[in-house]
Amino acid sequence: DREDVVGYSLYYDDNTALRYDHPCLWRNGTAIDLGMPEGYRDGLAKDINNAGVIVGVGTHYGSPNDGARNHALIWQDGVVQELNDLVPADCGFVLGFATGINDSGQIAAFGYDGTHSHALLLTPVPEPPSALALAAALASCGLWHKTRKG
Repeated sequence: DREDVVGYSLYYDDNTALRYDHPCLWRNGTAIDLGMPEGYRDGLAKDINNAGVIVGVGTHYGSPNDGARNHALIWQDGVVQELNDLVPADCGFVLGFATGINDSGQIAAFGYDGTHSHALLLTPVPEPPSALALAAALASCGLWHKTRKG
């Protein structure tokens, strides 16, 4: 609905003669490089929702022994993050590719369990409110009260 388009653009490094794929957002006829986390070189933006949250994939280049690995990425409010950093470490999957996001923030992704690839639906869980915010909410509901010493 926002008339934005996501995908990738090609970037050529004159120093190394290497070609890189950079995740991009096209808005009003202008390509915007979305950037990637440290250690990433290639990437692809796959989908955008009406809130402007973008999901896709980036290729992380680790040590020569590790090789290149795909990781699901999310771009929100000008910040890019690995989706693996936003799910519990013991979830049993490494999120390799995010393919879609809806207006509720649910993300369609692929995850690897060490042996097989699985289609996954990631549903955001609201962060618990801070104690101060909880106190304000309770006070506004009339549920927060002070006790008096007698």
